[in-house]
Amino acid sequence: MARVLTFDCWRTLLHERVGAAARRDRTVMVAWELGLDLEPADALIQRAWEHHVARWTVGVSYTSRDMARAVLDEVDAHAPGRLERIAACFEEAIVEHGVTPVEGAVDLVCRLRDAGVPVALICDTGFSPGRVVRKLLASVGFPAFDAYAFSDEVGVPKPHGAMFAAALRGLGAQPAEAAHVGDLRRTDVAGARAAGLTALRFRGVFDDTDENHPEAHGVLDALAQVAEWRTG
Repeated sequence: MARVLTFDCWRTLLHERVGAAARRDRTVMVAWELGLDLEPADALIQRAWEHHVARWTVGVSYTSRDMARAVLDEVDAHAPGRLERIAACFEEAIVEHGVTPVEGAVDLVCRLRDAGVPVALICDTGFSPGRVVRKLLASVGFPAFDAYAFSDEVGVPKPHGAMFAAALRGLGAQPAEAAHVGDLRRTDVAGARAAGLTALRFRGVFDDTDENHPEAHGVLDALAQVAEWRTG
């Protein structure tokens, strides 16, 4: 039985509602700031995102500010205040277009909180930092979590043990008392197992079949099954 639960964010609890719309807003902002057409501005953002993914894959945090700096470095277009304006746009673009909860996610977290089960969020961040993700969760009805671990705040992404340790400290729990629910085998499953947590892989949105990384202790098709694992 798990006394506490930790959750991944994207594709476990949240969907981005219109990802292309937020991308367009970022592209328009970069094009305006740098005096570019939309196509080359979008290409700059795409390459900055690829830098993020490459670093995330090797366990390095790479934030919106880092991506904004990569855009400016590539075209040597630094100017006073420009980095801050582009980084702010990168971070906030998703807020206007919003998110939707994964089916059953809000109900599950609310029921756990009502039952007195401590819950934490362990979230790797890209364009949207922890500050923004907190707002997004609240906007669709999630209650406050007992603890949060965001990669832009902890300084490393999953599967680094520091992410799981930060969440467990906030819950006042030991690894053996916790189960982690997430969708990715490389980050959620491998990270949770290495940190000593029970790993539950949720495949209701994305079924990660990457056999280069370990499988979870349990595989869930619906978030409602978390309750069975917690008490089983």
